Amino acid sequence: MKLNSPQDQTDLWQAFKKGDKLAYEEIYRNNFFDLKHYGISICHNEAMALDAIHTLFFDLWTRKAKLGETDNIRFYLLKGLRRLITRQLTRLRKMPDVPLPEVEISHEARIIEDQSREEVSLELKHALLQLPPRQREVIFLKFYEELSYDEIATITSLKVRTVYNTVFQALESIRHLMSQGAKWVILIIGIFLP
Repeated sequence: MKLNSPQDQTDLWQAFKKGDKLAYEEIYRNNFFDLKHYGISICHNEAMALDAIHTLFFDLWTRKAKLGETDNIRFYLLKGLRRLITRQLTRLRKMPDVPLPEVEISHEARIIEDQSREEVSLELKHALLQLPPRQREVIFLKFYEELSYDEIATITSLKVRTVYNTVFQALESIRHLMSQGAKWVILIIGIFLP
């Protein structure tokens, strides 16, 4: 079920908070793939992202009566997932002799590969992987999750102006990293480069 209005989301959230298991399952089903792709874009490790999603939903269920209100469930979940993964990465970095997760193929590269544009896909992937983590994150939130600059600022704890600047800098970096031919193919197939 696609929740089109804030009222639909508010009603579903209220039902979940009252212990409705079907509402809980619907929230999980409606948001799992977005959360998975976002989690991978942050930590570059599918297993870690899935573990964080399951932790998030376990915590939600066990604390459901104490949760705040929301009329945008996806936004609420993205913010919670980011917090969990950030904490986990911070703990990993503090532990001696524990390797950080290996980088997997980015979500952005998978979208382009699905569109059978392998050469452009590899070039875009290479450009995205060269971006700093913060730029990769805002590109994902802006163009794949289609969040507003205000929502991205809230999730990332950045100022709105900083989000604008980070998106602009990321797009400029991608433009410089990619060949002219690849830029045109991306424009034609509707990927995010303006």
